[in-house]
Amino acid sequence: MHTGKGANTLGNLYWRSSSYIWNNNGDTATLKRSNGTIASRCSYTGAGSYKIC
Repeated sequence: MHTGKGANTLGNLYWRSSSYIWNNNGDTATLKRSNGTIASRCSYTGAGSYKIC
């Protein structure tokens, strides 16, 4: 999943956002299953960090 602009493919989905979603203070994305349990969680830790989840 990408928060910026791009073309969706089988392996990549885009939010098509024209503004930044992650900030420089740190954010966490949580993917939940339909029953509410957590399937995956990924955190952005701050400016200059890069993470592939």
